[in-house]
Order: sequence, then structure tokens, then C-alpha cells
Amino acid sequence: MSYPIWLAAFSLALFTSNISQAGSKAAEFEMEIYNLKYESTNGLRKYHHARRYIVSIDIGITLTKGKVCYIEQKRCLSAWMKYQIDAGKSLTQPRHQIATKLDEETVSVKYRGKDDAGNKFSFEKTLRLNGDPIKIK
Repeated sequence: MSYPIWLAAFSLALFTSNISQAGSKAAEFEMEIYNLKYESTNGLRKYHHARRYIVSIDIGITLTKGKVCYIEQKRCLSAWMKYQIDAGKSLTQPRHQIATKLDEETVSVKYRGKDDAGNKFSFEKTLRLNGDPIKIK
């Protein structure tokens, strides 16, 4: 059975600074998810998408750890990374995929890092996946 599109309700969590230094301005970070495509093959539901990481204001960031939790938030994959994104720039990763055997799935995508002013931050987006149609909040 194949579905042409999928439902994803994204709860948007913008940049959160966990540690701020007196007098320093914190970077602003956001992640966009786009080019959403859904396919179902051999009992596996696949959600293809692109991610764009955007840094605004005048302070760059470095993402140092990423984590994706799925299967009702019980399983997680994490990775150390070093993605440097300069102030006012973005980084696009065009080929991401989330796959599940569940008809409905809640997936969280989390990142941690530090901005160029030394402020640590964490960021999280939650995706609600349910086949058809596409809906983004």
C-alpha cells in the first residue's frame, strides 16, 4: 500500500540558551524541515525530508551532538558532530529519512551546541507522523 503524502505536525522549539554570559548576545538558531515525501514499502513507512539549519543575528554556532528518538520515544540514535554555521548563514542537508513500522509515530530531533559567544544551547523539534496528508505547525 502506498500513500502519496504524509502528516507531520511539528512542534517548533526555537533556540534555547541554557547558559548565558553576562553582557553577551546569544545566537538565534532554527531548523526547517521541507521537501517532505512519504512512501510505504514492505511494511515500512519512510518519511524523506531535508533539514536546513539557520543562524541569524551576528553570532555563529557549532552543533556538537544530535539525537533522534522514535518508536514512541523509546529508541534513540545519537551522534557527535561538529557543524559550524557562521552568523547569518545556513547549512542544508538534503537527504534525511525517518522510517518506522508504526502507523502513527512521534519522532523528536534534538541538537546541542555552543554559539561563538560561548553560550550553550539545546534545540528540539517533534514530528507527528501519520501517513496522509501533510500538515506543518
